[in-house]
Amino acid sequence: MTIKDVEKQTGITKANIRYYESQGLIQPGRSASGYRNYCPEDVEELNRVRLLRLLDVPMEQVKALQQGKTTLDAVLAQQLSQTQAEQGRLDDVTRVICQIRQNREAYESLEPNRYLEDLKGRETQDALLSDRHPWRRWWARSLDSGLIGVWMLAAFPGALEGGGKLIQMRFLALSLFAQILLEPLLLWSLGGTPGKLLLGIRVTSREGGRLSFRRAVSRTFGVLTYGQAFCVPTLREIRGYVCLRKAEDGELLPWEQDSRLDFKKLSAWRYALAVLTFLAMGLFALWTASEQWFADMLAG
Repeated sequence: MTIKDVEKQTGITKANIRYYESQGLIQPGRSASGYRNYCPEDVEELNRVRLLRLLDVPMEQVKALQQGKTTLDAVLAQQLSQTQAEQGRLDDVTRVICQIRQNREAYESLEPNRYLEDLKGRETQDALLSDRHPWRRWWARSLDSGLIGVWMLAAFPGALEGGGKLIQMRFLALSLFAQILLEPLLLWSLGGTPGKLLLGIRVTSREGGRLSFRRAVSRTFGVLTYGQAFCVPTLREIRGYVCLRKAEDGELLPWEQDSRLDFKKLSAWRYALAVLTFLAMGLFALWTASEQWFADMLAG
């Protein structure tokens, strides 16, 4: 059957059917002319996915179920717990709203302490903006930049030849190329770069699912333009400082509008591994620089 037939049977839009296919949830066959040919099993699978998504089960959990990495009961138990917690919050909010309206409160005379007690333990979404670990993010970005530098030194040792501005231009071009090529792929596939993953930072969509490739590309270019000034020396440091201060003040940076950052609690081994990685990168850079210096001395 065609995608139009599947859309009629399931009520799932063509765009979502193609999206689920891109996520590997269905694998329709192909006709002799190359068109997709959906079978009843595909329709059944799509209906399962639709049901779970209507129950707000995250896409990652749906994929885990299909791959046999978890059970339906475990997924639904977790979803039920989250739904009940959200329902409790909504019940509290509904009750307080009704109390305020019944008391015919006006904004100028509203006494918040009368009602805040009923919302104890809750917090506004605004408060979450301040808990965004700006320094951890800065170190993660520094670690990624260092890893790109190490990769360039290892893969392109000839880039050091020539000295002065030539080195800067080569490294600038190579680092930009590596970041534009690799970062969106890593954000889309893994939810983070090596520095972010090591320091317990995961980038997701605003809904909490995997970042789409388009959003990953947009995020990378936002960082390059607004956050790093395309790695131009001095301007990059200025932009980095400005962005760090904005993050410390709880502001959303331009490239964060379509994504969300999730932070894990850092364990001792993560701290240790991060420090060791920085030390290893520094030693490698020093060794490479000294090797080139000796080569220049011998050539001179």
